[in-house]
Amino acid sequence: MASNASAGASVVPGGMTPTDLAWLNSAIASAGSAGDAILSRSVDGSLLTNQGKKIPLPANWSAAIPRATAAQAAGKLLARATPIGLAGLALYELLHNDVGLNSDGTRTVQADNYTYSQAPFGIFSCPTHSFGPGTTASVGSAYLSWLQSCHPGYSDTVSGNVVSQGSYHVKLMLGSTNTGEFTVNFSPVSGSTTTVTPTEADLGTAIQNSSVPTADIAKDVIADAKTANIDFGGLGLLTPVQPTTITASPVVAGEETIATEIIPNADGTTSTRTTKVQTTATPKVTGTTVGDQALEWETSDKQTRTTTNNATGVTTTETTTTSYGTTTTQQKPDYGTFAGTDPGDGFTDGRNKVKTALCGGNCNQSFNCAAGTCSVSERMATLRTKYSLAPTASGTCPAITMDLSAVGYGSHSSTEHCDLMESVRVQVGIIMSIMIALGVFTIILGA
Repeated sequence: MASNASAGASVVPGGMTPTDLAWLNSAIASAGSAGDAILSRSVDGSLLTNQGKKIPLPANWSAAIPRATAAQAAGKLLARATPIGLAGLALYELLHNDVGLNSDGTRTVQADNYTYSQAPFGIFSCPTHSFGPGTTASVGSAYLSWLQSCHPGYSDTVSGNVVSQGSYHVKLMLGSTNTGEFTVNFSPVSGSTTTVTPTEADLGTAIQNSSVPTADIAKDVIADAKTANIDFGGLGLLTPVQPTTITASPVVAGEETIATEIIPNADGTTSTRTTKVQTTATPKVTGTTVGDQALEWETSDKQTRTTTNNATGVTTTETTTTSYGTTTTQQKPDYGTFAGTDPGDGFTDGRNKVKTALCGGNCNQSFNCAAGTCSVSERMATLRTKYSLAPTASGTCPAITMDLSAVGYGSHSSTEHCDLMESVRVQVGIIMSIMIALGVFTIILGA
């Protein structure tokens, strides 16, 4: 995928596929200054000089991942992981203490089971009363009944509703006038817990509120997406609109001699002319987000021609610079559809690619199959038939005849070469079979 940068020089830019897990697997997450995570990865390219010397073109890609984004991505991943695989995930090991996450993916929370004791109200003769244990709704309802019954001279209408587990809001109305409202907090029954399966949003909020560093969360999101074979694109850690940065500096290759020649002078002497070339690659970054950023390299050659008169020693030098512009394009690996670090179904992807490359879906264009289109197995069967070997079948071998009668040595005939070939027939057959197998294998690899 190299592009010609000049006559004999070429550039291959670093690959840019930041939403692919295969690409992000080597990314490094570090702490940012604003409580975020800085995700970075080298996107090194290479310059192949005129003389075949490979020069690295270092560059670095980075993106700032906000804590809320990393937390929500972690919540999505944990919610999608199976309970069996959850115990081995890096995120579980990192977060389970802070988030209260059990190994089966549940969280242990206070059950809706509470009690409440109410002391007498000031001027009213209300004895101390206890309610519960029971749910927030049942304890709250009993409290409302008690409040109404122990204040017979109080003309307010009493109503209430559950605010959350253990919290009940009471409202007093006199006709259409609100005469007062307050929230009663009930006490949980000791040891009363239950397990719940948190949603992605619940997990994300809990992770965001934890004390775990954002960089560690982002790093383990990438690691676990690979381990659990979870579609990385759906986690939202990196979206097409996420701002990104590429840093790179111009690279100047060492000067190389491309020609040395002896040229005649008008006075009958000669001069030695040496031509050297030095290639410079200058980075050109386009785009500012995950979805549109790319790294290209503009190249130029500085040619220096030095001519020395071999008789007088006088030297002249001339320098020219040629710019070749941007001749490289964004490099993206063609993995097909996948969910992990490799193609999700490498067997199917590879088989279809081989089939397409071997006969393009129409084998009538080359070897013929039984049908107009053929499968890979039919194609290989045709190859085996066309190039089959039968090393056990003997053939005919003509004798070597030499007539030396003219010089007095008579006529001679020999079949020793036939005997030699017959003795190594099996070995030759094995060697030829291996060569044909390698040829077929090469066809498949090149597909």
